[in-house]
Amino acid sequence: MKRPRCTLVVGPRPNLVKAAAVVHAFRQTWPEATCHVVRTQQQSFPRMDERQLLAELDLPIHCQYHQPLWRHRRGSTIEELTGTLQREFTAHQPDMVFVFGDVDSAVAGTRAASRAGIPVFHVEAGLRSYDATMPEERNRVEIDRTADILFAPDPLAADVLLSEGLPRERVVLAGNTITDTLGRLFPDAGWEPTDPPYAVLTIHRESNVGSPEALRKTWSLLDVIHRHCPLTLFPLHPITKQCLKRAGYRDIRRLHRIRVQPPQSYRAMVTLIRHARVVISDSGGIQEETTALGVPCLTLRTNTERPLTVSRGTNILVGTRPSLLTQHLRRLLLADIRDQPRAAVPGWDGCAGSRIIAAVQSYWKQSAQRLRGA
Repeated sequence: MKRPRCTLVVGPRPNLVKAAAVVHAFRQTWPEATCHVVRTQQQSFPRMDERQLLAELDLPIHCQYHQPLWRHRRGSTIEELTGTLQREFTAHQPDMVFVFGDVDSAVAGTRAASRAGIPVFHVEAGLRSYDATMPEERNRVEIDRTADILFAPDPLAADVLLSEGLPRERVVLAGNTITDTLGRLFPDAGWEPTDPPYAVLTIHRESNVGSPEALRKTWSLLDVIHRHCPLTLFPLHPITKQCLKRAGYRDIRRLHRIRVQPPQSYRAMVTLIRHARVVISDSGGIQEETTALGVPCLTLRTNTERPLTVSRGTNILVGTRPSLLTQHLRRLLLADIRDQPRAAVPGWDGCAGSRIIAAVQSYWKQSAQRLRGA
């Protein structure tokens, strides 16, 4: 049997964490397969230095393309990236393509592979916010309808896929690859808050920083956090920094209890989260990481594509309502930390990558048998 060639299409930083789990599982359980990691990188905003992250993850990037986001209409940029990836697949001739999450590069990778007749495997399938105005939601639906194998991160996501009529044989409850990487970098990690308490804040979504109205609401939330948290560590995303500067919010230093920091490496960010009393964020990945670690998270969104994190009690959706944020900040900062929830999610056991590779191996063998039978 020929050695399979696999191409992994990865986009922003959270994709790297998920892809690392798959690459390491390949190395451990299917070393005969070759993994070719293709990175799409936004170029319109200042890039966070990821050299340290790639070293921490032990993840090689074999080929990198600039993703022309923000330059044209969204649909045309996805098609431009699709064409680039089609040329990449023609040159490299992969037998299978992995895409991760719900970003535009995942849609482009799915379209390019599908047009070339290459099987597509979607890691983190079945997540839904049921907010059709979100580009990410449209991406999720398109990818899941096209991909050959759908790797669901939790039972709720698997149920969503089945309820949408997708064939059971295409749905695999793999678990969450983020927990694989957390377990490898932080053995036996859990929530260990420090005293005096501090909060960690991250904001970057367009709904919170992408317009003057959104920024006004976000600024009012920063004022709430400043008034109620003795210390808040705020690693400032380059997109957020630029949006704040463009809108004229230059002097964030007057909120002296909010300590602005440069973007953190993955290891440093997880360390900050582990020791925080509460995390305040609009990130999807952080909702998962805080749930895996048992850390309380207040999410600055009105919906989430990760409802399991809410049902487990570690994640609360507060939207952009100052009163709701105030209520939960007071409760979490004053509560006895022993009363805080510690989630244990089935399948979030650090073995998601191994389950993914086992399913891919089975698919590969069945495909080879069909070819021999033909």
